[in-house]
Amino acid sequence: MAKEVKHKRRLDKEVKHEKMLDKEVKRRLCDYIVFPRTSLFILGLYFSRGLVDYAVTAVFIGYITSQWGSQNLPKAVSIVNLQAGVSSFMVIILARISDMWTGRFLMVVITTPLYIIGLVLLCVEDARITEEWVFYVAVLLTALGTAGLKMPLKEFVGDQLRKRESVKPTTEVEPTEVKRINNVVQIWRGIPYFSGCILSMFTLSKNVSWAYKFKVSAIAIGVAYLLFWFGLPFYTDVTPPEKVDSPLTLLYDIPKAAISKRHLDYPSDPTKFHRNDKEELILSPPDRCLRWLDKAAILESTPQCPQEQFDQGKVFQVRQVRAVKLLFRMVPMWTTFIFYSVVQTTGNTFFITQAAKLNDKIGSNGLTLPTTVFFLVISFSNLIFGVLCDQLKKMIHDKELQHRCTLVRIGFGMVTCILCCVTALQVEIRRLHTISMSIYWLIPQYCLLGVMKRLAEEGLKNFFNTQFGQKTEYRIYEQVFTECALSIGKFVSIACVQIFQASFGDSINWSRFDHYYKMLVFLCVGNLFYYICISMMYCNQSSPVEEEDLAAAFSEEDLVGKPGDQALGATTEDPNLGEVPI
Repeated sequence: MAKEVKHKRRLDKEVKHEKMLDKEVKRRLCDYIVFPRTSLFILGLYFSRGLVDYAVTAVFIGYITSQWGSQNLPKAVSIVNLQAGVSSFMVIILARISDMWTGRFLMVVITTPLYIIGLVLLCVEDARITEEWVFYVAVLLTALGTAGLKMPLKEFVGDQLRKRESVKPTTEVEPTEVKRINNVVQIWRGIPYFSGCILSMFTLSKNVSWAYKFKVSAIAIGVAYLLFWFGLPFYTDVTPPEKVDSPLTLLYDIPKAAISKRHLDYPSDPTKFHRNDKEELILSPPDRCLRWLDKAAILESTPQCPQEQFDQGKVFQVRQVRAVKLLFRMVPMWTTFIFYSVVQTTGNTFFITQAAKLNDKIGSNGLTLPTTVFFLVISFSNLIFGVLCDQLKKMIHDKELQHRCTLVRIGFGMVTCILCCVTALQVEIRRLHTISMSIYWLIPQYCLLGVMKRLAEEGLKNFFNTQFGQKTEYRIYEQVFTECALSIGKFVSIACVQIFQASFGDSINWSRFDHYYKMLVFLCVGNLFYYICISMMYCNQSSPVEEEDLAAAFSEEDLVGKPGDQALGATTEDPNLGEVPI
């Protein structure tokens, strides 16, 4: 009898657990599977962007090398890297313009036609009826269009979803709610983007002419842009913001104010700092090389009251200065990603050029493997390795240990960067000594590109958030600053190609890629030792600022503004599924 009662209790407990599990699954599905009405008009831009990225941007080096028979390979690689660098650098410029004047909606409205015009000019230039300068104008316009369809469009999607959920992008929102909204935005962006990538692989392969690719791409973005306008009656926050101080503007204003006050002595009274709630004499972080920024918060002995000095931009709050100091503190870490970015650019240039000379046949049925499949390899290796990293991260609860593990994670990303170069070197040596070589030999180096992206870039994102805290509005700009840092590496890659120009000929058969890859191996090894020194510096520094302290680094009026204002976004960027790593 006792056994039957115990068995019945166990069954009841299992049934209750299953019901609770079903209820939790349904709740999560209701949280993440939402269908905002405005998404139907916006997501076409993501679909068309995915199509263009995989049909044109990812393999643009192939167009230059095939159409510009009189141009050498180094110039073609430099053009591709220049386009990628300009696109990444323009992200921060467009973010500031969006903050200060246009707003996100108007920024998307302006930059998308530039993208279309650039593709049309490339189609015309392919017909050989124009001058060479038209090509460079087209490259510039497509770079601007790509930048415009990154942050402004992403944040505009987040605006529409937050309006539906009645959530404001302020520090008062619960972190779990912000994370849920971020994940929903990722889903709504990732599905159409990935669909466009898959469609381009099967319809706009290497067997299609470049003129046809440019034409279809321009039409796809044009139709999506027209659909975007149809949703205007349903959008929210489409008016330009009133002029407010953007955090990006403070990066210029605070150093300017500190330089103008360089003649002032550091005060011995903490009340001489504007709104010094902690009554600090040396504002945190207490790095000596950054203390000069403290003078931006010093109140001057003038007839003007502190509020008047603040309104005129002559003095800034201590919390604002502290946040800018933390951002300057990130500069050494960003410098370690310069040569990482140089290696990353090889995936869109030298690796693609290698693939063009390898055997791409699939079996004996005459089918060929599209080169863009390798970018899906990057995405899936990124995704799979990301799941493993997330599981390991959940096992660590101590904040200080998490901070150190983040530094180790970035270090492993730098090691993977070296392995990627070594693998590419060995494949190229084999290609030089083999008459016919399968294109599948390139899979390992593309897998390593995806792994190093997940380890290094995602680690950099976690490090940024650790420094600034989970609630501060400055973490909104993590992707903007990361893109800007990586753009420097893309420009440096142009210099590397020009320095080793003797190793390149007019085509891959007249080039020695192995010499270039050896150079990258040595540079990445040196960069690894440099990173170790930088990471030790961060380990020895004082602990990152507490989240609650930085949560108020910018007041709601500073960042969100008055009704109708639009500070840039409240979502953070995760590596996009299938996004081209340029």
